[in-house]
Amino acid sequence: MPRSQTHQTSSGHPRSACPGAGQHAFRLGTWRVDPEDRSLSDGETRIHLQALPMRVLCYLCAHADRAVGRAELVREVWQVSHVSEHAVHNTISTLRQALGDSVRAPRYIRTERLAGYRIIGPLTADATEPALTAAESRQWRFGWRTALLITCAAITGLFLIRREPAPTLEDWLSNPPQNWEVEVTGER
Repeated sequence: MPRSQTHQTSSGHPRSACPGAGQHAFRLGTWRVDPEDRSLSDGETRIHLQALPMRVLCYLCAHADRAVGRAELVREVWQVSHVSEHAVHNTISTLRQALGDSVRAPRYIRTERLAGYRIIGPLTADATEPALTAAESRQWRFGWRTALLITCAAITGLFLIRREPAPTLEDWLSNPPQNWEVEVTGER
């Protein structure tokens, strides 16, 4: 399903098919969350998430003012009528592991008994320039490689053009080289 498609929520409001699609990067505590690149980075570590955990994280962050229940996550993020409680738990565990968070001493995601999951880490807009996507990075590298190849070809071409022509047989016989090594070719 294309990322730009929208659907109606159960309340009739439009929502993105991928919570976080088109969103700019934001900060969750010390982590920079980039929904487009599906990555988390803290300056030293960069972690790529699968699409589902990133959608769950973006949904929880978009509703950080309250706890989000399992049924709501299933309905709004998984977009199916039933997902096992184990699947939701595993996705939250994946997020906690990626963020270096824990259930006993949460810094980012807190489980609220009978209510659901709540983002408790500080959320701020990210003022830094967004990271290059993989495609942009490949294009950039390709551009530099191409420029380097063209530069090398131009330098080689100039070297070959400025080179003195090979001596003719008459020139060679009138001023022979000191070591007298001769290479015979079939050319005249």
